[in-house]
Amino acid sequence: MAKYEEYAKEDWIQSYAGKWGFLSSSFFGYFHTKLFKEYLGFGPKTVIMIIRKGFSKGNFKKKELEGVSKKLAGILIKDKKTSDEWSSRLKKNADKFRKFMEKEKGKAMSSDKLDQFEKVYSDYYVIHRCVKQVPDQLPPDLLDELLPVLEKARLYSESVFDLFEEFIYSFADAVAKNTGYTKEQITSITREEYWEYLKSGSLPDKKLLEQRYEKTAMIFKNGIPEIILGDEVDELETSLLGSFEGVLKGKSAYPGKVKGTVRLILDPNRVGNFKKGDILVTGMTRPEYLPLMEKAGAVVTDAGGILCHAAIVARELKIPTVIGTEKATKVFKDGDKVLVDADKGIITKS
Repeated sequence: MAKYEEYAKEDWIQSYAGKWGFLSSSFFGYFHTKLFKEYLGFGPKTVIMIIRKGFSKGNFKKKELEGVSKKLAGILIKDKKTSDEWSSRLKKNADKFRKFMEKEKGKAMSSDKLDQFEKVYSDYYVIHRCVKQVPDQLPPDLLDELLPVLEKARLYSESVFDLFEEFIYSFADAVAKNTGYTKEQITSITREEYWEYLKSGSLPDKKLLEQRYEKTAMIFKNGIPEIILGDEVDELETSLLGSFEGVLKGKSAYPGKVKGTVRLILDPNRVGNFKKGDILVTGMTRPEYLPLMEKAGAVVTDAGGILCHAAIVARELKIPTVIGTEKATKVFKDGDKVLVDADKGIITKS
């Protein structure tokens, strides 16, 4: 634990969690800590990805993520018409990115295509983060005025990141067929290693890639990852999560109080006995979670802000929801009895 004490001294926010693997996380970390700053002049300095068997969690320093949101909010406070510009750009860039992925799906990207991919993705990603993060630091009166247009743009682009992971897996499948590697092994390389493969034809050792697929952490600084394997991943994650005192706090996305049984769902395509009134606990919801959300008594997520999918759907369906707990999927187990007090944004075992 001593090795990661420096991370335990900071407050961390889990900004996203879901079905994105190692290679996807490699792109995410690069864009988060390098390209965002290049586009806007500011951005997070450190991002820590925890990845296990195709599922990942993105952790940011709280002060850095809030600092980014405050600077974005400052832009809209100075000129609120910028919200219309951002929303329009998000829709246009989402269309461009979707079109590229549809055309290139299932192909092993050449250097030229990888260049194009990174360009359309970075154009989309930066404006996506602007629209998604800015509401969390807007003054209440300005938030009420601008939220409808920002939310509409956010919903329009909702499917992009699911399509992104489908695209990465189809691309990995094509590379695997050309190399004798498995699809899972290819999804466990970094973006830099794929660039190297295009230059030299060489890929990392298969056993190393299998280790990465099982359990990995990547600490990104200025676009460069430090890769951690094995039990040290658990040690690092424990440092990020901190302690649990029996009451878990988050942000209320929609009010209400509900008692129920926890159903821990990390993959909405693999659901057992989910009954009406159960408490849906997950890293982060996406459109494929909607049938479960419609049955749930309440929703609790690790990640999320005002414009996350869970918050938008909670407001629409009027489901008591607590987002941004950071560690609900770690401290609660399937079958736990809990009280969700979404009025106050807290969850307790009952």
